[in-house]
Amino acid sequence: MRLLAGRGSGGDCRHHRYVNELLAERVPAPLREALPNGLDAAQRHAISAAAAKLEELTTATIHAFCQTIISSYAVEADIDPGAQMLDAVQAAAAFDSVFEQWLKRRLNSPERPSDPIAVLSRQDPRRVVSTLQELARFRLKHRDARALPADFTGHPDIDLVEAVADFRRWIVAQPVEPKTLELLGELETLANFYAGSFETPPDFPRLWALAHPIRVSCMRKNTFDLIRPRRKSAWEKVAGKNLGDQLNEEAGQHFDRVDHCYRVVLGRIATALVASLSDELDEVLDDYAAFKRAAAVLDFDDLLERAQALVGDHDAVRRALGIRYRHIFVDEFQDTDPIQSEILFLIAAEDRAPHWQDSVLKPGALFMVGDPKQAIYRFRGADVGSYAQARAAIERRWPDNIIQITANFRSRPDILTHVNRCFETPFSGVGQPGYVALTATIDPPTHDLPCAARITVDVPPNSRSEHIRDAEAEVVAELCMRLIGNLHVRDDDGLMVPLTAGGIALLAPTGTELWRFERALEQRGLPIASQAGKGLFRRQEVQDMLALARVLADAGDTLAFGALMRGPLVGLTDEELLDVTASLPQDPDRPNAIPRFSLLTDPVTSRIRSRGGRFRSCGT
Repeated sequence: MRLLAGRGSGGDCRHHRYVNELLAERVPAPLREALPNGLDAAQRHAISAAAAKLEELTTATIHAFCQTIISSYAVEADIDPGAQMLDAVQAAAAFDSVFEQWLKRRLNSPERPSDPIAVLSRQDPRRVVSTLQELARFRLKHRDARALPADFTGHPDIDLVEAVADFRRWIVAQPVEPKTLELLGELETLANFYAGSFETPPDFPRLWALAHPIRVSCMRKNTFDLIRPRRKSAWEKVAGKNLGDQLNEEAGQHFDRVDHCYRVVLGRIATALVASLSDELDEVLDDYAAFKRAAAVLDFDDLLERAQALVGDHDAVRRALGIRYRHIFVDEFQDTDPIQSEILFLIAAEDRAPHWQDSVLKPGALFMVGDPKQAIYRFRGADVGSYAQARAAIERRWPDNIIQITANFRSRPDILTHVNRCFETPFSGVGQPGYVALTATIDPPTHDLPCAARITVDVPPNSRSEHIRDAEAEVVAELCMRLIGNLHVRDDDGLMVPLTAGGIALLAPTGTELWRFERALEQRGLPIASQAGKGLFRRQEVQDMLALARVLADAGDTLAFGALMRGPLVGLTDEELLDVTASLPQDPDRPNAIPRFSLLTDPVTSRIRSRGGRFRSCGT
């Protein structure tokens, strides 16, 4: 989200450049479509008047904006006036250091019999650090969230015992099916393990034991989940086809009830374990807050939280900020979270309301641009619901102030028709922000090629995912080869020219698999420019250099040495490597040991005859 507000530090250099060009009777390229004939007299007068006030503009991200306002009211915001910002890496390192000191302190303190940290360190020593650290980081990310309290009401253990007992009562009245009887015996063992466990609230050691029940054969490997039986043929064998089908269905229903009760028990136990550990981690968050205060530093979440408290708890400050920032323009509003929305609404409001959604905004104080279809930052806390609530608040007071932007400057009419048809219904449902149909501004193509095409990739049944990705990459690379030079496209000057490799963009949801497409394109001699981030390190030449660096750092790293020898940098085959090893002289100090080929091997002693008839030395 980007924010433009007055007053401030002069805004962005583009504002100055565009204004100066317009006043010099030159229209900047991005504005030519809107101002094909330049400014008229009224527009020129307005731009001239605005030019004198450009220094009153502030252009910033929401975090930078919050940093500015809390720094201006450091006392009210309860921060050090000289507080410095921690970037994401510094904040993570600081928190990890605080966590490490806390964990050492807890493990070295006198042990309490039911201390969750001590119990976890004894019962799961290999994963105690990662488990607690992961939960601590989650708590830091969601500072105001609290774990659900432990709940053992309703006797879930008794429900499990009764479900298994009902299964037993049903099965004794049926023909004997041995495997189902065996399964039932295991379920009874499991039910007996939990029976009476919740008569009194269990402490942490007891909870940990209950979370790790005795294993029975109907559990999935490496988990405690139960496997639903498939005994249709067995029931048909003992009861006939028609009755067997019915009994198999009834047995499945009894199992499903047992499985449900079992899952409820495990869920209650897991909730209690997380709640107990979460409470212990309150100390970590307190220690982290104390560290930041003592070091006079803030992290990014502090900026929002302090700004929210500043405008929420100090009405005089809120009013002063409303005078200082008389007009606020927010771009990409769909990516805001509730805290950010509250800060902006309170500053732009006439009076403080119990809820920011009910704020009465000053006319012209807040201008927002957003598209809920582009809400992609939910993983960072953005909530498209905030966008919908803000939009509704504006619409309640000024219904005519909602402007729908429908023009699309990127896609052909046929594509937009398809998009409108696909997204209108789901985006118009309950809980959705609504859909605004898009209209095209690009003329239909003059050729008969489709705007979009679907490619079917044929792969063998049950293919592994990596094989499917490789097949996709081969098909896409082959299609690019066919299109380059044969398809004419319009360039930046509006001329129709043959398509080049630079005119093709390959987009993917993530960059992790793009290296496969890069490889397929490079094998066909097509130049690429990767933005995947990880693509560079998957290139063969980079892999070779990494292998070389590992070998130089550790001559005993046989895996890296083998990769280096077999890679293009050296290019030995497996047969040649075996021949080299076989030709090495025996070490007189170790007559029974197999000679080892390594970076320390004398190249003079490792000459071999290649299959091509020439001699090759690994040292040359």
